[in-house]
Amino acid sequence: MTKVGAYAIIRVYTIIFPPDLEVTAGLHDVWLLPAAMISLAIGMIGVLAAISLDRLVAFSIIGSMGMVMVSIALFTPECIAAALYYIIHSTLAGAVLFLIADLARAGRANLDLTPQPPIAGAVLTAGLFFVGAIAMAGLPPLSGFLGKLLVLDAAFDSHLVVWIWAVVLGSSLISVVGFARAGSVVFWKARSVEPSEESSAATQPATMAYVAVGGLVAMLVAHTVFAGQVHRYTTAVAADLFSPQPYISTVVDTPGKLSKPSSTEDH
Repeated sequence: MTKVGAYAIIRVYTIIFPPDLEVTAGLHDVWLLPAAMISLAIGMIGVLAAISLDRLVAFSIIGSMGMVMVSIALFTPECIAAALYYIIHSTLAGAVLFLIADLARAGRANLDLTPQPPIAGAVLTAGLFFVGAIAMAGLPPLSGFLGKLLVLDAAFDSHLVVWIWAVVLGSSLISVVGFARAGSVVFWKARSVEPSEESSAATQPATMAYVAVGGLVAMLVAHTVFAGQVHRYTTAVAADLFSPQPYISTVVDTPGKLSKPSSTEDH
């Protein structure tokens, strides 16, 4: 649902209210861009300060949408193409992390970031969490790293390029620390805690749960491997968005496209 706002902004402000209108002057760089950078910073600071695994994942989604909105706020075809690429990545990475939180919850008393006895299937769950954390933090070699490179490269022409780079790179560092802290507490420090009767009774997560997470990780890998093809597609989409006249003509202006309303007698 967080992607709906991004979709609405892209569609409305390319077809109905393009940025060259007087009424939209300054809307993107004066209002939207600072709000996007604040959202990115708050999201990743929340990752660092989170006291439970599910809240950590939720804050990472806020941060990822801040990243998307930074690119959208610059509002050039290159930036929109980068934003579309990153939207796909953040959707997959967020889904992976939420499902991993559910896997961890199945074997723990709660999702608090406190040392608790090891969970069933800890090795596999920890490995998947490691992959999801790398993806969300934007570290190589996964698509989050490529997506951030696309956004940073597209931001070169902005007069706020220094601020954008500082916020994006600084928030990435903060998220790495936050995810490393969470993984250490949930999986590594659990080895030093004596199992309790409740933890001993915890069951291994269902195989299909791991299959679901593995499938999403495979999609992340595919999104990385085929980054060139995906980016060419998003570039073509962005070009169409910034040249909306064919779309408008097809929907509105083409003769015969819209049937005449029936008379009252016909009803």
